[in-house]
Amino acid sequence: MSNCRLINCIFGPILALDIAWLVIHVCLLFFLQIKSLGPASGRVLEADNARNGTLEMELGMVLETDRVALHAGQGLIFLIRLLIVLISLGNVHEYSRWFDNEVAGSLMAVKEPKPSDINLIQVHLLGNQANPVSFSAGGFFIISRGTLLYSFSIITTYIVFMLQA
Repeated sequence: MSNCRLINCIFGPILALDIAWLVIHVCLLFFLQIKSLGPASGRVLEADNARNGTLEMELGMVLETDRVALHAGQGLIFLIRLLIVLISLGNVHEYSRWFDNEVAGSLMAVKEPKPSDINLIQVHLLGNQANPVSFSAGGFFIISRGTLLYSFSIITTYIVFMLQA
């Protein structure tokens, strides 16, 4: 068993849970931010403030903006963390594919290959081209640069679903 497969077996489930946790946090925090900026929360705040006076109205506005800023800040922190994780682990996959192509190109450039060289070329082309080195999230998916787009589509889809509820 190669080192990368062993690492994926050990840390893959943890990585899958971490990415799922980050996606859920980003969804919820941006949902809370959008929901608190919505028209329904503004009407409730205005009605409460009309009953309680101007001092409490100003205090309520300050608390509301603090809450929105807190949700936005936390959402950005989780989003940046998700970006760093997915880009860093996706770069491993891309560099592995680049390295495999370079090795295959240099193996094919051998002028007078020996039979052992031909076997080495075949083994490399069959083994590494089909399964490049990459991190897997619990065996569910391989983390590549495209995973970033998938996670953004999941986040926007669930935010829309939560806003419609």
